[in-house]
Amino acid sequence: MTKSNYLIGLNLGHVDPSVTLFKGSKVLMHLEEERFTRKKKGLNQNPVNSLKYCLDMLPNGISDITAINLGFDHDMFTLEVPALYIQEWQRYPNKNSEAGDYELKRLKDKNPRNIILRIHKILKEIGISDDLFPKINWYNHHYCHALSAHLSSPFENSLSIVVDSNSELDTCSVWVADGCKLNKIYSKTLPHSLGWLYRSFTLFCGFDAYEGEGMLMGLAPYGKPNKLIAEKIEKILQWKKDDDGFFDFSVDPEYVYIGERDKSNKSITKKLIDTFGEAADSVETPSQYYKDIAYEIQDRLEKTLAKFVERFVKQTGIKKVSLSGGVFLNCKVNGFIWKESSEIEDIYIVPIASDDGIGIGANMAYGVENISKNRSDYSLPNVYLGNEYSDEEINNEIDNFSIRNNFGNIQQYASLIKSLDLPQSKEELKSLLADRNGYKLINAAVSRFLKEKIFCPEDLTVYIAKCICEGKVVGWFQGRMEAGPRALGSRSILADPRRMSSLDNINRKVKFRQPWRPFCPSVLNEDSEKYFKKVTQSPYMINTFDVTEIAEKEAPAIVHVDKTARPQFLTKEANPLYYQLLYDFKKISGVPILMNTSMNIKGEPICRSPEDALNLFFATDIDVLSIGKFVFKK
Repeated sequence: MTKSNYLIGLNLGHVDPSVTLFKGSKVLMHLEEERFTRKKKGLNQNPVNSLKYCLDMLPNGISDITAINLGFDHDMFTLEVPALYIQEWQRYPNKNSEAGDYELKRLKDKNPRNIILRIHKILKEIGISDDLFPKINWYNHHYCHALSAHLSSPFENSLSIVVDSNSELDTCSVWVADGCKLNKIYSKTLPHSLGWLYRSFTLFCGFDAYEGEGMLMGLAPYGKPNKLIAEKIEKILQWKKDDDGFFDFSVDPEYVYIGERDKSNKSITKKLIDTFGEAADSVETPSQYYKDIAYEIQDRLEKTLAKFVERFVKQTGIKKVSLSGGVFLNCKVNGFIWKESSEIEDIYIVPIASDDGIGIGANMAYGVENISKNRSDYSLPNVYLGNEYSDEEINNEIDNFSIRNNFGNIQQYASLIKSLDLPQSKEELKSLLADRNGYKLINAAVSRFLKEKIFCPEDLTVYIAKCICEGKVVGWFQGRMEAGPRALGSRSILADPRRMSSLDNINRKVKFRQPWRPFCPSVLNEDSEKYFKKVTQSPYMINTFDVTEIAEKEAPAIVHVDKTARPQFLTKEANPLYYQLLYDFKKISGVPILMNTSMNIKGEPICRSPEDALNLFFATDIDVLSIGKFVFKK
């Protein structure tokens, strides 16, 4: 392996564009474009900023890159041989023009020639000439998912299972993984897609595509068993036995719209509306009917996948399971599989399970072919793979900070008004923001506040722990940014789990989101069994567990309505500073748990930079901001 053997893994999909940088077999950095552009999910964006950031890290920039690796099959998306894909689409019982148009568009968009031109365009935007263009490699999408799950797991051998909306053809696949070798033993193709099915019900219940699935999952526990709804869903997501007598399932495509969506294109099939009535028009106060629908589709999905996983565990005798694909971001599914199975010895869910992590798998695929066949070389010790800032860089950003010109789009002004000597009227503040001189006036007040309020506590973690114990809501911006969808103690909003008021305050005054949305706990790993039942490793907040009575008593704010929680079990090795904060909170409060949610408001990505964190601080009712060694307190 040469010293300059750097690899770039790209996701160029419709959503979640991202870049992963490897050196040899080791991941160095993973960045999602949304964190730079501040546009959630990065819809239809190229990962220009992410790629530039990664290349700027290298001694010789693009010249150090051995290969660019992509997670989809070259041959499947060649216009000269589209028949394989089209043939599969023609098997739909209800062929419709929308689905056909979608598949044809994907064939065109992912034609290798078009992808190469797209990458050329990205490189040109960051000033790189064509003569430096690296080699491009193409790998099967589900293989990349399965490989990333298995190689990042603690298992030498595992059953690696992938479930998503769809890849080239597959909607789910099962792989026997041994060391660095994977053998596919099962696949299911369109139209039988659990991902598309769940997304259809997400839209029907009033949530946005691509990010509303988690909201549907959170709403489900507020529903009740409804026999009529359940019977309808059972006919859509049917259980059956295959030719060998094993459990299998099918999806009725008449209920599932297959095609690209944005937030304004809520595509719901006529059959779904005919069966269940009109789609919901409100997600703030959903009626019991939509809560019950959420309950029943979540219940059916959980039971289907539990049976599906159990089938292959019994069939292969492999009792350690690694999971990937966007459907396994549904942490309640993961928790149900683990809780209900008597066959599984251990379970691991890759932390970046959806397509934004496909570049990791693509780089691993290249590595297995060309660099190392030793599984341990591809270990993923944690997900703190984003950028970080020195105290000097943070100080410079503080000195040069100004609130965003589009600050008027942020939902509330109460915090800004409270913190600064500004007009008390929202309308007056809007007027100031719209005026150049008014905008300067506001930023002058912001600058005065930052200069007057900045300080550096002698013992940062003790000070912040005391603030949280006093009921303060804390913004915690420290170290390297987390990769993936969860805040894990680097870009987090923290609060006291003992106070039920924490739940309401953060939802209403900080996140500006629905009051029924739950929050997750960070828990000292050594105390996990005291607060949760049937625990296994859970470093990434991607699995749910039933809580104990002690958790209900000591940390009620992190307990969801169904008596579960989605914890991060934190070790000192994973994040020493955050571990110390949690340890200090335990010493003061007696409870080894912090309420932890991502550092963002509804509709925005997680904060990447000190500027993002400061904007959030002034836009919300966060009481304290800890950013590097600096602290601000309102």
